[in-house]
Amino acid sequence: CGALRGADSYDAQISSKVLFRANTDVAGHPIAYPETEKPELSGLLVEIPPGAEPGWHLHPNPCMAYVLEGVIEVTQEGGPTRIFSTGDSFVELVNTRHNGRNKGGVVVKILLFVVGEKDVGPSTK
Repeated sequence: CGALRGADSYDAQISSKVLFRANTDVAGHPIAYPETEKPELSGLLVEIPPGAEPGWHLHPNPCMAYVLEGVIEVTQEGGPTRIFSTGDSFVELVNTRHNGRNKGGVVVKILLFVVGEKDVGPSTK
């Protein structure tokens, strides 16, 4: 896609900014696409109110996240805690339990894209 190389293939009025490129998740685990006969791409808007958390979960397939608003603290089971803020983008942990926490005063809004499988949700408890 021309957008990943830059705006070189677009009209001069169009801007393009690479949000991230990655071949590992945030913990350094290699990204592996699901081997399935039912591939599905999903886009979700995740909203986490102040003081809320989704609970411990894992993503069975690669997910790319972009923080639209707020600050979220994500703790990896047996690993570090990471902070992501408005404008940050990252590859979610895959097959590693983690929990996010909105410790701020505004709703955290995350745009989440999942490279997954039909009938398989983006996360499991």
